[in-house]
Amino acid sequence: MLTFLLFLYFCLFAQAFYIKTELLRDTAQVHYESIVDTVLGQHNEKLLLELSQIIKDPHHLYEALKPEAELLLGSEPMQVCVAQMPGMIANQIHEQSTFIYNQIYPILKRRWLTADNDYHQMISQSVSDEVVEDLSDSLELLNMDITDDIIDTLRDFDMIGNIKRSLLNCQSTFSNTAISTLWSTAVEKKETKSLLDSYKARLISDLQSQLYSRVYELASSIYQDTI
Repeated sequence: MLTFLLFLYFCLFAQAFYIKTELLRDTAQVHYESIVDTVLGQHNEKLLLELSQIIKDPHHLYEALKPEAELLLGSEPMQVCVAQMPGMIANQIHEQSTFIYNQIYPILKRRWLTADNDYHQMISQSVSDEVVEDLSDSLELLNMDITDDIIDTLRDFDMIGNIKRSLLNCQSTFSNTAISTLWSTAVEKKETKSLLDSYKARLISDLQSQLYSRVYELASSIYQDTI
């Protein structure tokens, strides 16, 4: 009987701690998901808009994306495979967004270990005019850890490698077929900066900046949920 009561007490305590930890973690999850969704949306929309302009003219598409394909393959790409690149890129943009978004909860579950009542206590002990500032200071290191985890997740998603593999599969499929020369046009060889590398670098930089700089906003949301 005593063993059962101890077990029941432990279960109730664990459940209470889980609930207390879960509530503000949900607030944090909404905060991080909102930033990730906004930044990814802005950068993805810009790249997709650029691609939508390119695909209007097949020859312009080839001229614009052939250098990118050459950088990925290290060799001359087939024209039919270059024509498929906008679809490959759009698919990877979607996959990347889904992947990053789905990793936010596991990251928070691993990092967010402070119970809600600890934040309540911190708020009650702070001077009213400085409470959000104090809370922001206390969240600074945690926010940096969560930000670093999200950025690492973004880096780990091999969008460019996946597009390269899709190109290689296309090259293999259409190798030595008549369709590989569907378009015949001379393309001037130029020094080209990778469109995809630039997109990924700007995305990482912007997302990291937004996540680091908006810890005060997170603190304000937590404060509102504790009063």
